[in-house]
Amino acid sequence: MLAELAATDTPKRKVCVLLSVHPYDDGRVFFKEIRSTLAAGYDVDIVATTAPGTETFDFHGATVIPLPRIAGRLGLPLNWWRIFRAARATNADLYHFHDPDLLLVACLLKIWTGRPVVHDIHEGNAEGMLVKNYLPKWSRRILYVLMWIWETVLSWFVGNVIVVEPTNGDRFRKLGCRVCLVENFALADQFPNEPSDPMERPPHVLFVGTLSPERGCLMIPEIARHLRALRPGSEIIVTDRWFSEESRNAMGQQIEELGVQDVVRFVPNVKLDKLPEYLQSARIGLCLVEVNAVSLRQNFTKLFEYMAGGLAIVANDHPNKRLYFELAESGELTDYEPQAIANAIAGIMDDPEALRRYAKNGRRAFTTRFNWATAANNMIHFYDEICDVRRS
Repeated sequence: MLAELAATDTPKRKVCVLLSVHPYDDGRVFFKEIRSTLAAGYDVDIVATTAPGTETFDFHGATVIPLPRIAGRLGLPLNWWRIFRAARATNADLYHFHDPDLLLVACLLKIWTGRPVVHDIHEGNAEGMLVKNYLPKWSRRILYVLMWIWETVLSWFVGNVIVVEPTNGDRFRKLGCRVCLVENFALADQFPNEPSDPMERPPHVLFVGTLSPERGCLMIPEIARHLRALRPGSEIIVTDRWFSEESRNAMGQQIEELGVQDVVRFVPNVKLDKLPEYLQSARIGLCLVEVNAVSLRQNFTKLFEYMAGGLAIVANDHPNKRLYFELAESGELTDYEPQAIANAIAGIMDDPEALRRYAKNGRRAFTTRFNWATAANNMIHFYDEICDVRRS
């Protein structure tokens, strides 16, 4: 589909991507969105902070315009003027930014250039203030309100918003913004091979993603304790990727206290090119996340990666997971409680027919519906619509 879009007679346009916190080679930003934009026939410039002394360079067809990185989040405003000047100099047809601190820069670009600007919202930015451990607790509610006002008012002025899950889009539609849903599905070309039979893999469970208390790091040791009694010999394989050092220490302490070092096994943080290999090391993928204000604004990429890798899935019930489970029939949702989750894992392990069915259904759902090509087409049509409206 992207090749068809690129083959049209539409004059070539340029998108300038603005980044202050995300790196230029971020998985969603570059390997999904920017790569799809290039494939659709757009030119892409990326204004991003990098190591000092970096010169402008080509990165897989996109031009990276580097700016010096300033340490600390309080240093972000110091780069706003430089990001504005660099972005304006690209003379792009459309500006696309991913970090909420750049909302003011985006508004200035819209005023100065008259070109459309797109705010890409990866999660609930305001809600995120409530769970940032590095912030004093007394300040979180205040910062939540300030971020909500900042994002609401300036996004209204920007007028074009990309969201990863539907309910966040409803908020911005009420403001009169154009909204595009670009779900964070996994890349089809990352999983080209048909997965192996799950019964030919070790009887293990895999957790891929960032570990934090909100994402189950303190529940996994409890699940492991129950799983050891239900399915001796099974392991829970966990990627060594943490939200904070406090999360790492807390989970390590709980593993020791429960004596489940033989059940919970850590592996190095999974890079994109190694993910398919890791997925073949287990039969079941585990997705845990508390239902809270932050997670209700998120899309869970690991669900689609598990589907792509042919794993059955066990996850706690969550409003943002239900639709995918109903459509894919690729696993089971349970209460957010260790015994219930361990029971679901053991039940699937003990039923080869169900295990194979869930794995097959998930793979089919990924290849036909829940892969990045679907989301990319939404984004490219959004770009085209915005640019065409401006030119008309």
